[in-house]
Amino acid sequence: MARIVFRQEFSGDTCVSIEARPAGRQLGEEVLVRFGEHLRRFVTAQDSPHWYRLDFPLAKPADTLHIAPSEPAKASTWDASNADPRVLGLALHRLVVVPGRCEVQASAPDGS
Repeated sequence: MARIVFRQEFSGDTCVSIEARPAGRQLGEEVLVRFGEHLRRFVTAQDSPHWYRLDFPLAKPADTLHIAPSEPAKASTWDASNADPRVLGLALHRLVVVPGRCEVQASAPDGS
């Protein structure tokens, strides 16, 4: 699980945009994202970087975001020749957190 602590708290409607790619067994699996008291989920859809947008209606200020893939594993699980000792689940490419609902955001945070 990744834990990201922001210097400033967020409150009210907040859009969390995550550009990520699943590692190994995580393709097609659920990822849990907690921000404040709210829990959201998304399922990894592609074996390449993809944007996932999640709305969080933060009634109470929050400064910590948790991202937890459901199927993290050592790379040797899917590639016997890989000696990497880390447990992998999701490659986080970019994270953008902005005030307001995600539907108001017209395009991906990078303009695509």
